[in-house]
Amino acid sequence: MYRSGGYTWAQVWHLADRQPEISKYVSECAHALASSSDGTMWWAHPGGGADGHDRYNGTLERSTNGGETWEFAAHITPGVYPAGGYGYSDLQPLSDGSGVAIVYQKTFNPPIRSIEGGGYDIGFARVTLALQE
Repeated sequence: MYRSGGYTWAQVWHLADRQPEISKYVSECAHALASSSDGTMWWAHPGGGADGHDRYNGTLERSTNGGETWEFAAHITPGVYPAGGYGYSDLQPLSDGSGVAIVYQKTFNPPIRSIEGGGYDIGFARVTLALQE
């Protein structure tokens, strides 16, 4: 597959066909995706719930082959709601290539019942990993 930084596309495929075990997270809107200068792609998403639509258990995955396959990298907010509350997010690869910085919507713990969704704050995580060759 020819890669031109997103200017052209040589091949179209669907995650559900390649890795059906993680395709349940695709339809949730609270994802962040970025790539490092070394080509590593990073994908942060809520990993909670049986159908992947509950906003908790923030999960970071990475791909070293252009998104063809993904591997678990880290839990950002492990656990169930509300302790592991994880909603909309953004991420930025660290300049030294060692991981990512993530900012995300964090559910109040304990939730405030008078606020829809329990109330939200801003969470921040810095995830550093040794990349496997």
